[in-house]
Amino acid sequence: MKLLTAAMLLGITTHTTMAVQDNYAVVSLTDLNPSTPVAWKRVGHEPLHYPRSLALHEVAGCSVFDVSVSRQGLTDSIRLVSASPEAQISLPAQRLIETWQWQPVKTVTPMAEIKRIRLDFCYSALSQHDAALLCRAQREQACL
Repeated sequence: MKLLTAAMLLGITTHTTMAVQDNYAVVSLTDLNPSTPVAWKRVGHEPLHYPRSLALHEVAGCSVFDVSVSRQGLTDSIRLVSASPEAQISLPAQRLIETWQWQPVKTVTPMAEIKRIRLDFCYSALSQHDAALLCRAQREQACL
């Protein structure tokens, strides 16, 4: 039984959209301060990974963080502003952000920056399209 469980865990792919036992998951990233000068951007445009712990428990929700990026492009701190459901979302979301690397925007001299970002984790048993629609609707709501 342990071997079967381990095989099932290893077989789950974690991309922006993924199917888990005929369920679909989407992660959406929103910059909540788009008008401020941007000194740093996330390296790569690869899809954000839906945290396995959330997918296995079919947890959906949102989180808002202030991410402090140093002049050297390192993540100095990650501060939770809000999350729903906080107990399930906050730690997996923070761990996701901790994996990010930053590169300077070429038009701006590198400087320290605080980014306010929102991550939406959306889950559907119907289809990838339905999960994306749920994320679009969820982004319109406050993340409390």
